[in-house]
Amino acid sequence: MRKIIGFCLALVVLVIPFLSKADGMVLPPPDYYVQETAQEAVIVHKDGQEDLTVSIQFEGDVDEFAWIIPTPSKPEVSKSTDELFTSLEDFTGYTSYDYDDYAAPMAAKSGVAEESVTVVERKKVDVYDTVVLKATNADDLAKWLNDNKFVYPKDEAFVFEDYIDKSWYFVAAKINAKYLNTSASSRLKSGHATPLKLSFATDKIVFPLRISSIQQEKKLNVTALDEKGEAVEAIDEDTGEELDLDIEASSFYDYYTPPESVSITLYIFSDHKKTIPGFSTSYASYVDPVEIKDFAMVEGESWFEPQDRMYLTKLYRYMAVSEMTDDLYPRDAKDNKAVGNVTTQGSIFLEIALIIMAVIFGFIFSPFGILFIVGSFMHFGKKKGTQVTAWIFQWIGVAALLVTEVIVAIYYGLEAADLTKTSGYNFIAAIASMGFLLLVCLLVMVIQAIVLRKRKAKVE
Repeated sequence: MRKIIGFCLALVVLVIPFLSKADGMVLPPPDYYVQETAQEAVIVHKDGQEDLTVSIQFEGDVDEFAWIIPTPSKPEVSKSTDELFTSLEDFTGYTSYDYDDYAAPMAAKSGVAEESVTVVERKKVDVYDTVVLKATNADDLAKWLNDNKFVYPKDEAFVFEDYIDKSWYFVAAKINAKYLNTSASSRLKSGHATPLKLSFATDKIVFPLRISSIQQEKKLNVTALDEKGEAVEAIDEDTGEELDLDIEASSFYDYYTPPESVSITLYIFSDHKKTIPGFSTSYASYVDPVEIKDFAMVEGESWFEPQDRMYLTKLYRYMAVSEMTDDLYPRDAKDNKAVGNVTTQGSIFLEIALIIMAVIFGFIFSPFGILFIVGSFMHFGKKKGTQVTAWIFQWIGVAALLVTEVIVAIYYGLEAADLTKTSGYNFIAAIASMGFLLLVCLLVMVIQAIVLRKRKAKVE
């Protein structure tokens, strides 16, 4: 009778979250796999080399976190920085995802075996323990991963087969045990932990997505609580058997439903605008090398130092897990037409022209400009006092223009490092325009002085 009551209570606990969205009382088991909720990647492809920088956001226990990333050739694994993704989002604009679309990234699970699995490299990268593997048997690879604490669903080993047939490598990563209860855990869940950078040779840009099709079953151990919130009984959902209770009530978690889709955001730097069927393009434009270098710093060095401008394409989508049947191969778009809030060369020239016109007409119609113009006309008068006043008016106008130019130049000199390329061009255009106006004003005054001297000589 006690078991029946406990089982009924457990069923109520399962139903409540769906009906009222109140806090549930269901404890996920230790083998409950991690689920990704979002992932971003920065891809740089140049001269047959791809640098893939990936960052994920997930729900679940950090100690179950594991990352498996296939690569077509031996990768070099290193750390990147979250600053890169922040800068790129600021540069390209925030993307509002369309939840009618579905998209996802690389899975975060692992597992595998022995003779047919070769450990190419082991490395500690920031908070991660990473290993580069080569395998000839999918089941052995899954077994090796699980034996080495890289959680991977054994029944999904078949996903490795296609990669193994193509002689791909596998990068497995998990958070180092000493960081499990630190701020690194929360940063990992929020998608702001240290991203991993994989560098490998490939003729085609690739984003390994097929492995993300792995989706664990919703297996829960149902726990019944008494009116005090203390555990009374735990029941295995599959077998119905009562489990030993060695847990605290405070360790219970809300009922968790794995997400049906995961967002993917891809920032692709290449020589041409890129596209992927089903993905939306929120930004596309050439970016100068100086701007690319300034997107992020990794341990005091620029994250990437191109010699020439590159084309940046931002692609995004939400994808259902069932759609993740193939890896993504971005291909050239039919044109290089800019997309999004992009500053083109034409718009830069137009803006500079407007700045020049604004400076010129701004001075002409300003009080100091009007003084200068009035002074210029006063020289036509023949009275000596009138001409003295005219010179005073003109010098006031010139002095005001010179002081303004100096102030703008000093400000530009102090802030140049923090200005965007377009803003820098605008400041230079403004300073140059004021310099041009100064020359014109001084030239007018010189001509007037010569005319006045000739007129005086003729009178004498």
